Amino acid sequence: MNLDAKKAMNTYAVMLRPMIKRGKRAEYVSLEANALRHLAASIDIELLDVLTCRGIFDAVLLCRARDNRALSHLLDALQGWQTEALMGTSHTRYERDASSFPDSKFDTAY
Repeated sequence: MNLDAKKAMNTYAVMLRPMIKRGKRAEYVSLEANALRHLAASIDIELLDVLTCRGIFDAVLLCRARDNRALSHLLDALQGWQTEALMGTSHTRYERDASSFPDSKFDTAY
């Protein structure tokens, strides 16, 4: 993947918690890093990290995808897991020039 392609990709945090099993048919996709990396790569998603958590969520996947459609394919493939996804943008990848930052509804400068 070239540098320009990486700039065009969105970064996502996908939070995972197990679904309530309904019958014997519920199977979970393994949260083992290599298994997830192969799954993500098959959908053309770059898996950046897998974080295990305590609390409401069991894990958080940090990944890059070209668009929401690619991410939705990953979410569909995560059988047995309830997912919540957030898309984020890193401001460190922009130039230091303030005019290059996207407008934000949380801007306090008027």
